[in-house]
Amino acid sequence: MKGTRDYNTSNVEVRRSTAIIEEVERKIRRAISRFHMFTPIDHILLCVYPLPHGLVLADQMVKIEKEFPKSKLTLCSLNEKMLSSIVHNYDVEVIDVGERIKIDIKELERIAEEYNLPLGSLTLAFLLIKLQEIAKEIGATKIALPLNANLEGYLVFERMIYGHIPLLDMPLSAKVERRDVIRVTLPMINILNNTIKEYLKVRGIKYKEQKMPIKEYVVKWLDYFEERYPGILYSYLNNVERLMRINEEVMNVCIKCGRPTISEVCEECRVLISAKLVK
Repeated sequence: MKGTRDYNTSNVEVRRSTAIIEEVERKIRRAISRFHMFTPIDHILLCVYPLPHGLVLADQMVKIEKEFPKSKLTLCSLNEKMLSSIVHNYDVEVIDVGERIKIDIKELERIAEEYNLPLGSLTLAFLLIKLQEIAKEIGATKIALPLNANLEGYLVFERMIYGHIPLLDMPLSAKVERRDVIRVTLPMINILNNTIKEYLKVRGIKYKEQKMPIKEYVVKWLDYFEERYPGILYSYLNNVERLMRINEEVMNVCIKCGRPTISEVCEECRVLISAKLVK
C-alpha cells in the first residue's frame, strides 16, 4: 500500500509540474500574440535583471526562438553571478551590462523625492534608456522586459498614487511605434508571482532574491487583494489597457525610454536628463 501511495503522490507531482510549465508557456505565447510583440525575424534583447522573473522569461524565450530560425535572442544581465547561471543554462548569446548600467538607487531616491515622482517608474525609465542604447548598438529590433502582472500592477498603481496617468509600460500596438525607438514588450504581463516561484522550483532554476526600489507595503497590499479576490489584478490591468486603447490616437512613445506617453518625452526621462544622469 505504501508503494501505491508513493506512486500516486509522484504522479500528482509530475502532473502539477507539467501543468505549471504549460501554464507559463501558454500565457507568454498568448501575450506575444495578443499584443503583436514579435515577428519571426526580430532580434530580441531580453534584460535579465536581478530577479527570478528574468530567468523564467529567458527559459521560455530560448525555446520560442528555436521555432523561428531567422530570429535572434540576446540576453543581457546586470549581475555577474546571475550571468554565469544564464550561460550555464542556455545556449544563447549573453552580454554583461552590469558595468554600463550602474543604478545608483540612493541618487534615484533623492531625485524621486525632489521631483515627487514614483521611484519604481523613475528607475525603470533609467534602465530602459540604457537598454535602448545597447539595443541600437547590437542591432536589436525589440526589447523584452520580465515585468509580470504583479510588478506591472505595482508600477501602474504607484503612478496613480503620485497623480500620474496610469499606463502600461509598453506600446499596445505598432501604430504608436517610432522608427528611432526600439519597441518595449512585456511577455510576462499575464503571469503572477506565485506561478513564477512554482515554475522555478519545478525547473530547478536557482536564484537569489534581490532588493528592488519599490514600496513593499504596496506589493503586499496588491498580493493580499489578489489572494482574497482572485483575478482582481488582471481586471485592474485590463482596465488600464482599455483606457490606453480609448486614447490611442493621442498616445505617443517617449523618444528616450520607449514607454507610452502623451508627450514627446515622458516626465521621468525629462527629470533624468535634467539631473544629468542620462544624456
